Amino acid sequence: MEYLAVIAPITAVLALILAYGLSAWINKSGAGTYKMKEVASRIRAGAMAFLKRKYLAMTVAIIVLSAAIGLLVNALTAALFAAGSIFSALACYFGMKSAIKGIVRAAHAASVSGINKALKVAFRSGAVMGLCVAGFGLFGIGMVVAVLGAVSAAETVCGFGLGASTAALLACAGGGIYTRAAVLGSDMFASFVGAMISVISLAVIIPGAAPRFGDGFDLNPVVGTFFPLLIYSSGLLASMVTVMFVRGRKDADPTASINTGTYVGVVIVIICSLFFSKALFGGYNCAVAASAGALAGVVIGRVTEAFTSENHRHAKRVAGKCEAGTAAAMVSGLRTGMASTVWFVLCVAACILAAQEFAGPYGVAVSAVGMLSTTGMTLAAGAFGHISGSVGGIAEIAQLSGSTRLITDKLDVAGKTAAAKGKGFATGAAVLTSFALFIVYSQIVGLREVNLINPVVAAGMFIGAMLPFLFCALTMGAVGRAASSMVEEVRRQFKEIPGIMTGETKPDYAKCVDISTRSAIKEMIIPGILAVVAPLLVGIFLGAEPLAGMLTGALTSGVCLAVMLANAGGAWDNAKKYIESGMHGGKGSESQKAD
Repeated sequence: MEYLAVIAPITAVLALILAYGLSAWINKSGAGTYKMKEVASRIRAGAMAFLKRKYLAMTVAIIVLSAAIGLLVNALTAALFAAGSIFSALACYFGMKSAIKGIVRAAHAASVSGINKALKVAFRSGAVMGLCVAGFGLFGIGMVVAVLGAVSAAETVCGFGLGASTAALLACAGGGIYTRAAVLGSDMFASFVGAMISVISLAVIIPGAAPRFGDGFDLNPVVGTFFPLLIYSSGLLASMVTVMFVRGRKDADPTASINTGTYVGVVIVIICSLFFSKALFGGYNCAVAASAGALAGVVIGRVTEAFTSENHRHAKRVAGKCEAGTAAAMVSGLRTGMASTVWFVLCVAACILAAQEFAGPYGVAVSAVGMLSTTGMTLAAGAFGHISGSVGGIAEIAQLSGSTRLITDKLDVAGKTAAAKGKGFATGAAVLTSFALFIVYSQIVGLREVNLINPVVAAGMFIGAMLPFLFCALTMGAVGRAASSMVEEVRRQFKEIPGIMTGETKPDYAKCVDISTRSAIKEMIIPGILAVVAPLLVGIFLGAEPLAGMLTGALTSGVCLAVMLANAGGAWDNAKKYIESGMHGGKGSESQKAD
């Protein structure tokens, strides 16, 4: 059965080859007028300067942490930690390069070829990110299992996941100020790898955690390791197919084409999971768990779309409230975000209960794998959302025709919904992955239950519930300080450099990029340290059970906060687009100013 281990690395290599092919196809697309190329070059220079400086800082941190792991644990775990960090960085770097190139080319395609070519260029630019994240993640985990074997891999593969998580943490803390697509990619890479690690750990390390399929039959550790690898492989193959068939039509909503691709991918994963579960386990229990995760991802996407799309009543309600002013619009948006958490949490809870009922704790981890199996397609849609938002800006700066702006506006609306759905999917996947890893932790330290009426445990739980809010406050403060510095610099340039407004003189873009870059690197230090040190301090000074309480509190409050903020922002964004389409006064009205 060990021959199955090579399927995952081979599938991953195929995905990376397709990503390279899509990137080459995007490069061959026209880049537009001189003005468009000039704007695109500024965007590219700024993003690459930021990534270069951020990765330099990350390299120092990774080297130090790798050395510490090598001294405290072992050299193999340290090497896997470094590999996880490098793979995460590579996936986001290649994805970002493609996204930056795709922005100007999608704008040009909209002006000369219409919405079909523009959607293909923008979406395939995002697909490079999705395929790189899923490809590098599956290749890394697959190679560890193939080289070391299932049992040996379970003892060291956590190093790979820790490296991926560390890179994601640094990207989220710093990149959120400048490159949102890279943040989404890093986050999804960490969840993708973490879900696989939780399954391997539960299948191999934890006795009795695997499900029983009949009297006296326990899950074979090798089978338990290969099953999620096969699910990931089938999902990645499905993503490779579906990203190629996303199309746009003149009178159709681009969201419908993207949704169809997602649904087809999920159906393929469910069919494959039924086959693999029957072949490897002799039953369909694990297929039910994987299918529960895959379907939960679809439901979360639909819920997010319902609360953020301008075609649904929630965003329209926010737009209507804009007529009463900014305060009413803010309250309505926050209310929408809060209400959206209800269906999100119920969906995740149902998925966990179904997976536990059919396949035990192992099934909960498998459900996370099922949700993340179509990461290539889902992340492509999420990255497309961030790309399409910039396409309209290029078209406006380059003063393209009104018909082109209508196309880019349509892409922008679809993109904002796709970006919100991508955040929702990433949050749902992170919840399932975190819960699966929490089960691994509780089994390793010997916790069979957590006593919440124990004051020390309750203290840990309250500390954990507070941490997401503190982390959010720190990052929001960082963004605010960076924005203030940027505004001051822009005002200075308008005052001291004549001719900027008339186009006779070019602004000093490098100075603005430097402000963003320095702020991002500087401000990521404290949030990064907080996320790493807080669990260590609670575990050392309060013990294993209070740490479990802290993790529980952080997970439950963090998911609700993340969903609320993401969907409130999505509702505000699309409410603005709804107003700009001519509703509630249209562009330039008081309603638009309020939003």
